[in-house]
Amino acid sequence: MVKEYIVKVAYVLEPDWGYGDEREYVRVYVKAESTEEAIRLVDEGDREWEDELDSYDCYTVGSIEDWIVYERDKPTDILRKYAAGERNFIGVDLCEANLVKCNLAQADLSGADLSGADLSGANLSRASLYDVNLYGANLSGADLSDAQLSATVPGDTEGANLSEADLTGANLSGADLSCINLSGADLSEANLHGAYLSGVNLKEAFLNQADLSRAYLSGAHLSEADLNGAKLSGANLNGADLSGANLQGTFYDEKTEFPEGFDPAWAGAQLEVKDDTKTMDRLEVLQTPRERLDTILLAIDTAKQLGCMDEGIKQALKYQVRKILLEDIIKPYLPSEWSVSDRAMYLGYNPTRAQLVAIGKEAARLYREQHGDDPPQSQEVVDGQTRLVKVYSGKAIDLLDTAIRQVMAS
Repeated sequence: MVKEYIVKVAYVLEPDWGYGDEREYVRVYVKAESTEEAIRLVDEGDREWEDELDSYDCYTVGSIEDWIVYERDKPTDILRKYAAGERNFIGVDLCEANLVKCNLAQADLSGADLSGADLSGANLSRASLYDVNLYGANLSGADLSDAQLSATVPGDTEGANLSEADLTGANLSGADLSCINLSGADLSEANLHGAYLSGVNLKEAFLNQADLSRAYLSGAHLSEADLNGAKLSGANLNGADLSGANLQGTFYDEKTEFPEGFDPAWAGAQLEVKDDTKTMDRLEVLQTPRERLDTILLAIDTAKQLGCMDEGIKQALKYQVRKILLEDIIKPYLPSEWSVSDRAMYLGYNPTRAQLVAIGKEAARLYREQHGDDPPQSQEVVDGQTRLVKVYSGKAIDLLDTAIRQVMAS
């Protein structure tokens, strides 16, 4: 009976080439009736697999005794075993397998080879994916909520597509996710502590309450991403694209590195100051904005005289000044009625057009529930044209704020 085998041909890169004598393998797929025939066909055939090794200057193919051969795992067999209740699939080879919309929830796929596999729309919630090879895999729209992907092997995720995947609460701590497409993915409350995310595509991704502390995000694409409430302590965002990103309520510290010219405080992020937090909070007990501003000016002069005006103190004071200006000085002169977009921007959000539509629908629904009618409308200039837009005033502003926070947090 002819079966499909995988023959891992052993080879060693020459020591003088700079890689030492550690044994490596090149994978060859072959159809045969036995393991012995599979090895013979690979050894005596056209040896096209050597083309893959020709990119190295110096290498030596190991003896046949060092080769590894085993029957290739079939996706249908894996799914059949899963349906029968099996969950242990450690080290399986599903390279280039078609697993579209398959259900492997809670499966242990640690060390599995999923390179080039199509897992779009698959259910991998709470699955164990330690050291898995996702090179070139397609997981767009997959559910990886509460999955474990930490300690992913460097380079084994290159080219993987996880766009719009559900990674809510996933454990990705320390994982190498460089060059992955995570655009539109939901990473809310995910653990990305110490993850390597250089050059990763996180455009329009949801990172609400995610732990990105000590993550390496240099050159990452975070445009229009929602980082509301995310933790960025010690993260490296040098060269990252944060255009249109929502950093309202995001936490960072003096070790966080932002792109040159980017001001996190004005973007709504909050500085974590371990020793100065209580001192800064005491500013709240002063009665007037003027008194608080005078106290901040005095603190600035004192810090300069003592030579201790570091970045942490500077950002903490800047945050307090912004808060006083927005809440105590500008607020009394704010308009009596608000449109959705103006109110969202005032609260520090930068919603997309789709989010604005969702906010408008939710706010109108809340208004109808309370008042039994649609919100009033007012003429405003939108995209250069005068249009009627719904506006909210008085206590209805609280309904609008609720809708904004609900949509931006979802």
